[in-house]
Amino acid sequence: MQKKVYYTTTFKLIAIVLFCFSLFVCYGAMHASKDQTIIAFLVASFFILGSGFLLYQAFFVYFIYDNEALYFGKKHKKLVWQRLVEKGYSSLMDMSYLVFDGFGRIWVSSYMSGVDELADFLDHKTQMLDDEGV
Repeated sequence: MQKKVYYTTTFKLIAIVLFCFSLFVCYGAMHASKDQTIIAFLVASFFILGSGFLLYQAFFVYFIYDNEALYFGKKHKKLVWQRLVEKGYSSLMDMSYLVFDGFGRIWVSSYMSGVDELADFLDHKTQMLDDEGV
């Protein structure tokens, strides 16, 4: 049985609202006085990049998993569990991550729906993989 980990509709709406707000910040930055142009540009850039990253996360980052593999993104890139190299947590990003050999790092946010169930599954699955490897 496949299970999905994804961002909820509420999170997606928040991402859209924040992106619209960042456009408003850019509009305000375009009307900054000459002596405030640099700082206004930096603030507007921060808002655009941050809200763009949030939009990407909300609409393009999700995955489906089952006992055999994790299927990542819209193209359902198949990553078998035997290629899982590391699972961990980054305090800088405040997100968990999974590293697959030959693919790279997948960030898993605590704001995603189904993440607790995935964590339980991963604990069980990694224990099984460790037992098979010994």
